[in-house]
Amino acid sequence: MNNLIRSTLVLMIVCIIAAVLLGFTYDFTYEKINEQGVIALNDNLNQIFPEAENFEEKDTNIYTALKSDEVIGSIVLVESQGYSSIIKILVGIDNDNKISAIRILDQLETPGLGDNAKKPVFYEQFSGLAKDQVALKENGGEIDAITGATVTTSAVITGVKSAFTDSNSIDNNNNNNNNSVDDNSVDDNSVDDNSVDDMTHATPDSNTGATSEVKTE
Repeated sequence: MNNLIRSTLVLMIVCIIAAVLLGFTYDFTYEKINEQGVIALNDNLNQIFPEAENFEEKDTNIYTALKSDEVIGSIVLVESQGYSSIIKILVGIDNDNKISAIRILDQLETPGLGDNAKKPVFYEQFSGLAKDQVALKENGGEIDAITGATVTTSAVITGVKSAFTDSNSIDNNNNNNNNSVDDNSVDDNSVDDNSVDDMTHATPDSNTGATSEVKTE
């Protein structure tokens, strides 16, 4: 009986120690993964707008690239369902509403097929394109599909095109805010002008082309 109690206590102690160590390992690993994720994000932001001096998170998953305190473009993080994973894509859009560059931030597509999306020979095709050019060449666009990975290619194209909508919505909000400020300034000037007239009594002067799924991936 004593041996049974002793064995049970020992087992409980071992389990408690294991649980504590597992929790510590998880916390440590989670922090490291988070840290690596931030490093990877910053590295990719700098690759998309290398001339930028810093970046600001304007909204969830939307960043503005700044140079001399002037906005030179936006970077949108989009997600698109690929063949076997969610593909996370960073899309840089400059002030001319064209793609500065894109980067595949994360994906778990089929090795040797869909995961070729992370190679420069594929993602560099998007640089300099306007939204209506982001389609497969066979559909009037400028993109060559990844061989044997039509679904992955279509997913990237869909994700990239969606970034234009998110970026434009932020730009429109900024323009509306700026217009409100300008309108207020005009109103203030009108008040000032009226005051001057009263004092002097002067008379004023008169925005997927994609092919069907090919099960080769």
